[in-house]
This record gives sequence, C-alpha cells and structure tokens, in this order.
Amino acid sequence: MSLCINPNCTSPENANNLLFCQACGSELLLVRAYRVNRLLSDKGGFGITYEVNQGSSTKVLKVLIKNEPKAIELFQQEAQVLQQLNHPGIPKGDRYFTFLPRNSQQPLHCLVMEKIEGLNLEEYQQQRQYEPIDQHSALQWLLQLAQIMDEVHQQQFFHRDIKPSNIILKPDGQLVLIDFGTVRAVTATYLGKQPSGQVTKISSSGYTPTEQLNYQAVPQSDFFALGRTFVFLLTGKEPTDLEMYDPLNDELNWRSHTNNLLPELADFIDQLMMRLARDRPANTQVILQGLAEIDGILNSPPAPPSRQIPQVAATVPSLPPQQPVASPSLKQPAKFASSGSDSGGLTRRQLINAASLGAVGLVGGVIVHQTWKGSSPSPTSTNSPSSQTEESSLAQQRGINLQSFEFEVVTVDSQGKENNRSRRQANFFTEDLSNGIMLEMVAIPGGTFMMGSPATEEGRYERESPQHSVTIKPFYLGKFTVTQVQWRAVATLAKVIRDLNSDPAYFKGDNLPVEQISWSDSKEFCARLSRETGRTYRLPSEAEWEYACRAGTNTPFHFGETITTDLANYDGNSTYSFGPAGKYREKTTPVGSFQVANDFGLYDMHGNVWEWCEDHWHKNYQGAPKDGSVWIKENVNESDSHYNFRSLRGCSWGFGPRFCRSAYRDLNELDYRDSDISFRVVCPTA
Repeated sequence: MSLCINPNCTSPENANNLLFCQACGSELLLVRAYRVNRLLSDKGGFGITYEVNQGSSTKVLKVLIKNEPKAIELFQQEAQVLQQLNHPGIPKGDRYFTFLPRNSQQPLHCLVMEKIEGLNLEEYQQQRQYEPIDQHSALQWLLQLAQIMDEVHQQQFFHRDIKPSNIILKPDGQLVLIDFGTVRAVTATYLGKQPSGQVTKISSSGYTPTEQLNYQAVPQSDFFALGRTFVFLLTGKEPTDLEMYDPLNDELNWRSHTNNLLPELADFIDQLMMRLARDRPANTQVILQGLAEIDGILNSPPAPPSRQIPQVAATVPSLPPQQPVASPSLKQPAKFASSGSDSGGLTRRQLINAASLGAVGLVGGVIVHQTWKGSSPSPTSTNSPSSQTEESSLAQQRGINLQSFEFEVVTVDSQGKENNRSRRQANFFTEDLSNGIMLEMVAIPGGTFMMGSPATEEGRYERESPQHSVTIKPFYLGKFTVTQVQWRAVATLAKVIRDLNSDPAYFKGDNLPVEQISWSDSKEFCARLSRETGRTYRLPSEAEWEYACRAGTNTPFHFGETITTDLANYDGNSTYSFGPAGKYREKTTPVGSFQVANDFGLYDMHGNVWEWCEDHWHKNYQGAPKDGSVWIKENVNESDSHYNFRSLRGCSWGFGPRFCRSAYRDLNELDYRDSDISFRVVCPTA
C-alpha cells in the first residue's frame, strides 16, 4: 500500500505501483525518493509520523501539520541538529524537504530520519505494568544516556525535553534519545535572550525544572529531567504522582517507593534533581565520573594481590645538597560536592569497558569517525649540539649536574607493525629524595609546535581545537610518573598545606606509579619537594605536557599513526585506526617497563596512568597562551565551578587507545582520586 500524505485527501490508500493518488492527484513518490507505506502515529501535537521506504531501506517520515512560524522553526532545527550530531544513541537525519499537495496553497514540512525499532520507555513500562527496574539496569541506562548527552552538550546543544517517551529502548538493549525539535544551541544570542524570556518555553509536567518553566533553560536543565526520568523508572510512578509528590512543600519523596536502592545511586539522582541549576553537576563529564564511582561500589571486584617490585637503582650520582628556600604559595582548595573520593578500584575501567565493547557508545560522546588522518606542521625543537651546550651551562649555573643517558625509540606503521627502532641520547639530572631513592628529571629543549589535533585526526574532540602554534621554553620533566617509593619519600617530609597518605595506591609496588592521587595531593607533593631541594617543582602546563609527549612528532601518538599494547598499557580490547587489538592488563605496570621512550627520553606518556596538569580546565583552546605557560582562569573564586576542575593528560590502563592520543585532554575535580590517576613533575629552568 502507498499512502497519500495530503491532509485533505478523502481516500489516501493507494496501490504500490502508482505515482499519483487516485483520490486527490498528489504525488505518492515524495521528492522522487520516498514512498509512504503506513501510519505510525498521529497523536503528536505538531505532526504525523509515517513509515517510508527508500528503495529497500525503511525510514521514518515526520510531517509537520501545525504551520505556525515557531513550529516550523523548531521542526527545521530538529532536521539541522540530527544531521550535525553523530552518535548511535541519536537518530540520523536523512533529508529535510517541503511537499505541496495537489490543489493546496500550504506546503508540508517533511523530515526523513533513521527508523529506530523498539518501544519508548513510557510504553515499555506500561507493558511491564509499571514494575520498577532494578538498580543495575538503571546504572547501565544512566551511563548510556549520559554518554548521549555528552555528545549533544559537546556540540554546544542541550535537549530541553528529556523524558521517558523521548527515549527508545531498542531490541538489542541500547537506548536512543529522540525528539530533537526542542534542542537549543548554547550561543551568546540565546544567553542574551534568556533574561527577557525571548525563547520558546518547552515543558513536560514533572520533568521540567523551574528555571526552564521561567524561560531560563540551561544545559543543567537536562540533568534535572534525566533524574526525574529515573525516578519514574525506579518507582514505576510519574514524578507528579501524589503518592510521592508533596505539592504544598514542593518535595518529591520517591526513595521509599524503590526496591533496595543503593544509597549512593539515590544520592546521585537527587543531585541531578537539585532545585537550583548551580547545585546540579557542572557538566556531563562530572556525571560520567559520578557514575564510575557508583559502578565501582555496585560492582566492586576483589582487591588484586599485593606486588613488591624491586627498587630501580639510580643511573647517575645524586646532586650535592641544595640550600632550602621558602615554600611556594599553595592555596587550600575548596571541597566539591563529590570530591575527595577514596573509592579505589576499577571504576573508570568498568565505565569505558561497557562503552568500548559496544554496549553503550563511548565516554565523552565517543564516535569513531572513519576518516584518514592528515598531518599538521611538524613541531620544531632546539635539540641541537649548541642548544645542549647552552643547556649544560644553564644547569651548572643552578648547581645541576647534567648526565647523559641512552634510550630506545620505536615507530610503527599504520597497522602497528614496528618499522624503526633506534638508540637516542638525552640529558638529565637526579634529585636524591632520601636513602638513595632518585627522581630523574629529563632536560626538555625549547621549541615551537602545533598544539591540538587537526580536523582530520581520527577520534578527535572539539576540545582539542583550534590547533595553534605554541613556543615552549626549555624545562625539566620527570622521566617517569612519580612512583610509590618516591611518593613515600616525599610524603614523610613536613606538611606545607595538607596531609598526605603515604601509601594511597590501589595497585601496590615500589616501582609502580603512585595512583589515587588528587590534583591537590600532587600540589602538596611539589610544595614539599620544592622546600626540601631549594628548586621549584610544579605540575606541567597542558602545553608543556603535550609538547613533551609529542617530542617533535605530529602523528596521533609519538609512536606513529597508531599504538599497540606491546608499547603502552591501555585497554587493548579497543583499537585505533588500522592498529591491532591487544592485551588488557587491568592494572598499572612498572614505570618504563616497555623499555621504549619518545625522542625526548620520556617513558609512558601514552597510557598506564592519567597525569595531572597545572591548568584550570578550559573547554577548548580559544584564548590559550602561546608561550606554553600555565593557563589559569582570571577572577575565578571557590564558588565558580571552574575552580574545581583541572586538566588530565595521557590516558590510563583502563581506557582505549583513542584517549591515549597526544592531543587528547580530559578533566576532573581537583580532589578526585582514582586507581588510574597520577602525575609527573616539572622543574623550570628559570
């Protein structure tokens, strides 16, 4: 059967072999491509939904029947957004067009999109007679939807109408977020219109927060709606149900209507639904981290056996004693609502595992774009004989005894096969931390490089843009991330601002990287080390870290176009480009254990543990310093959400190779700890 979509047609049913409606004469093969074969829904307030065929493909056609200017604007906006977003949890937009029925002066606005099989969650719960879902399913679905929202928010949109009827459960168990006609772009124009209410109010009873009802929707409005959606799923009752909702006090007493819900999960949902938008999570990354912690509690694995790794002997003599100096200023940070977590274990690993195995898309809106990677201008460094002589001269002036060391550098082809192995040489000095425990600091030559990723790099994020030239001054950087034996040596020194746990790591071993270290912990380490040695130690800036990681390369990894688990410790269940799958060790490895470095002589810059940087978090590189200095937000105070977030680099054992790229950048709260977060230190030359 072929249906006519003319709303005034008296007999819309036609045979499949006809091109024109026998009743009204309107075309049946819309825009010479789509044939309507059945009605799916005519209950929408703005439009009718049909199933259409395009050749052998089945798709969905939405036809706008309310031809008001605002309705047309929202409809066109949905078409634009669906064509722009790219995520398996978001329907793909196919085509937008207008169709003029026979003898009509009013065109029909039409949108063809991917057909999503399944039931929306309202229909699903109705079929289940509104039986509450279990908390394991709730956590999995929360994760899926948070990842979908991350993709939407990363593209500077927010949905504004998240609710059960706008979420489809597919037969394979995956969720899809639909109805993007209400999406808004977060632009200066939109933000400027908010105070005067010059925006369309979108509301769904029980799911819409107060600020949105007052025409003041913000991205955090989506989080409120997400929380209310899970109240419905976990209780089987609408948020407006008077069994739970107290209208006199505007309170939703929903917890008692759930089945043995984990308190941490209930707290998390309540945080999503806080009355004030500022009290909800700051962004989707915070939501993903919170879900990772809950996953670690709900599905905590047994602790791994303790390992004792023999201490690596120092390669050069220690420096002569230095005169102590006054400790650097270190501001005591404010606690964030969900900060200071000591929930060790495999939380972030479990989060990404679910994603990388195809269960739910990838964290941070991960979509693997099958595009070939172009190259950017090669970074240049001043690693010449003359610069090394100058390097040695500067070091001697500061009482630093530079020594040279040799190391192996490996490159691979696009399939991960080794195509070159060579020996290189660099300079370094050591800091004697006590009892022969040495901290090795490699001399990094100054130079200029392109920071960020080109638009053609596979798996890139907008947060890595725009690419920009940065000139870096020479500095010293830890050859390895700080180890557990080094951490203990410094943790025993007198406190500057805060106490330090001398044995915080989840995976035990002297020569394993210390982990479960917050940004604030690493700052205290640097402060104690600076006071003890008389030299300034700090965390690297993001620019210094990326420059040091690339070491003169412009490929996604300093190894080349891809990476393998023979060269780095990451989740080898996932692959990058044409590289091979590999091992998933599920734990940290001893520093330097792969016995290959980059051209600067630095080890483990890809994988093993995330590394803190000094900078405040910025969502992109607009306005970034061009001299490689630490990028601090001006006029930020403790009440500002940016105050609580710092940058992370390098990736870890629990994440796939996409996140190991030299350009990839992440963030977390400054008091957040996990079993894959560590740091390495910088000693400036000036």
